[in-house]
Amino acid sequence: MTLGTLLKQGREILQNAGIAEWDLDAWYLLEYVTGVSRSQYFLDPEREVPQEQEVLYRQMIDKRSTHIPLQHLTGEQEFMGLTFKVNEHVLIPRQDTEVLVETALELCDGMFAPQVCDLCSGSGCIPIALSRHLPEQASLTAVELSDAALGYLQKNVQRHHCSNLTVVQADVLTWQPQQLFDLITSNPPYISD
Repeated sequence: MTLGTLLKQGREILQNAGIAEWDLDAWYLLEYVTGVSRSQYFLDPEREVPQEQEVLYRQMIDKRSTHIPLQHLTGEQEFMGLTFKVNEHVLIPRQDTEVLVETALELCDGMFAPQVCDLCSGSGCIPIALSRHLPEQASLTAVELSDAALGYLQKNVQRHHCSNLTVVQADVLTWQPQQLFDLITSNPPYISD
């Protein structure tokens, strides 16, 4: 099976399943499974795909066709130029949340050592992005209750080397911090309309 044939089949399956981004998702999954970049693909679309990669690609296409989010299949999502580990236990970082981070950065502009707390941190995309863009003297706290989400939060903090970010496992409704904060951010997952 060639790269071109496999991609064509993946596109057809996702389009027939009603996946909105069928063309892009078929490509991302092919790139994820084979490690072939777009330029490599266009130079040699007739390149043979090893059988184990073909089987894995078909499995992932089948899962995506049932509307499992692409990010849950690849385990990653990009946010503000950073790649975050994700799974079904954390919200997938979205571009509209970047507005929250940009606004927080504006509010902290001019502060030498802002003290920032993020509640319901999930993957950690908000406090980690803030950590990477605020002065190194800033101090950040990420609060998360869920055991499953906490593991991903900690992995992402380590991945992005955020030495000025402290992770706290706590219920935000009962947590009593031992300090005051200049800014509190949050993008809580379960707020009704």
